[in-house]
Amino acid sequence: MTVNTNNQAKQQAISALEKVWINPASLVSYHSSGFILIVATSIERAQSVANQLSADFTPYYLLRNQTKKNIDNITYGNLTSIGGYLGSFEISAQVNNENKILMAEDKYFDIVLDLIGEVETAIVPPFGYYTLDKNTSHTEEMLTEVNQLIGILDKPKFLNLDTSLCVHNRNKTELCQRCIDVCPADAIRSNGNYVEANINLCHGCGGCSSVCPTGAISYAYPTIDDQAKKMHSLMSTYLNAGGTSAKILFHSADNLTLLPHMMENVLPIALEEVGCLGLESFLYAFCLGAESVIVHCADEPTQTLQALDKQTNLMHKILSSLGYNSNASFVQLVEQSSQISDGITPLSNTIGMIDLYNKRMRIFAMIDFLYHYPNKNTLSQCDFTADDDAYFGEVLIDEKLCTLCMACTSVCPTKALSSGDINTPIINFQESLCVQCGLCVKSCPENAMQLNARLVFSDQQRSDKRSLNQDEPFKCIDCGKVFGSTQVVKRMMEKLKGHSMFTDNKLINLEKCEDCRVKALFE
Repeated sequence: MTVNTNNQAKQQAISALEKVWINPASLVSYHSSGFILIVATSIERAQSVANQLSADFTPYYLLRNQTKKNIDNITYGNLTSIGGYLGSFEISAQVNNENKILMAEDKYFDIVLDLIGEVETAIVPPFGYYTLDKNTSHTEEMLTEVNQLIGILDKPKFLNLDTSLCVHNRNKTELCQRCIDVCPADAIRSNGNYVEANINLCHGCGGCSSVCPTGAISYAYPTIDDQAKKMHSLMSTYLNAGGTSAKILFHSADNLTLLPHMMENVLPIALEEVGCLGLESFLYAFCLGAESVIVHCADEPTQTLQALDKQTNLMHKILSSLGYNSNASFVQLVEQSSQISDGITPLSNTIGMIDLYNKRMRIFAMIDFLYHYPNKNTLSQCDFTADDDAYFGEVLIDEKLCTLCMACTSVCPTKALSSGDINTPIINFQESLCVQCGLCVKSCPENAMQLNARLVFSDQQRSDKRSLNQDEPFKCIDCGKVFGSTQVVKRMMEKLKGHSMFTDNKLINLEKCEDCRVKALFE
């Protein structure tokens, strides 16, 4: 009876999912005129491939072996580097012991067919670059795709970037490069202060959005809001129709191999790439009443798998600390159906749609929902290790070393650290804003600060400002103006006492404000 009920509920859920309106993606356009460079060891191998191209293409050849042939558009040399993408490839080759930029009729090449495959490229090479092996079926499949690359070609714009939220670099100090490290297409690079995303190189692998601590990078196809709508529609319809023990299966849209092997309680959601999944999606699935999330990881780049694995471990640590079953796996990264195991006991009371604009606010909203959920043994917080690469936590200050110079508050990119007014020397801290970037630690001249990675479950403790250190304001001994903290002035006087330039009658000037010091010089 349960099987039939689950099957009927699943069909209703899938039907409802098909009706969910998804915002159309912006498009990235490429223009190809058919100038194609074929890199090979011999002209015979190159021409055997060229003969399978449509008449729309103009082939050029870069050959390693210098067997002279009466054929147009041949260059003899070795490919050294490839830059660019479909419609705009910049090719460098070693020709007659000189490095040369190869062009097609004074234009960059549109497509590259590399039959040697020795040049270094990104793990996920740019659109329009192909390496062909001797596998006949593989070659035919590739050439079928290549023959379609003529004219104006569009793909979705996979990500959005808000540099105002980026904590990559501040004050010439490198802080966060999670997105750079995880991108297998080398589409994200540093411009010094922030990261830049080359949308022409981006394949939509999605890891950048899942590892970003602030939401500076967000996935755009689908957006996190559209993905949430899909998940909510699927789960609410399934549960309302009497379905039980729901498992959500995330798979890439072009990989359907697991679907025929799925049981009636497995609800599929197709994504452009599963790499866009992370803590935010996993938490929402659990809050919606799923007993597990299955992520079909087929042929994913190493960086993407590593990011998914870290996000999975983060999720399981949080669930365990919140008092949920830690002996089963809620998130399961699988390649085949035999790897799917039982999940954890699902929630009976579920959350609704979450409509919060900020990534961290959405995560905290779900943490709060789970923290206040009844009948469980919840810890006060979840502690992380350095290996977790977590972006939650607190800053600790050694009050004996800190002089309240305010270097930390002036550089904090998320405003987790803040100061009082001129009359109140104080360092305040709001834990919900801290992404553990470490700029405060690196900027502190007294080495008085350190990070402590953790996730506090109490919303009040997380969101309320608390004082990390404070002091009495120091007033100018002449005019009474406040110009710093007592500790700063005392520390300066201690360090400069006995210095030849600061005899007793001059040392006292350090207790005066900037205006009164100037006056003292002329007395």
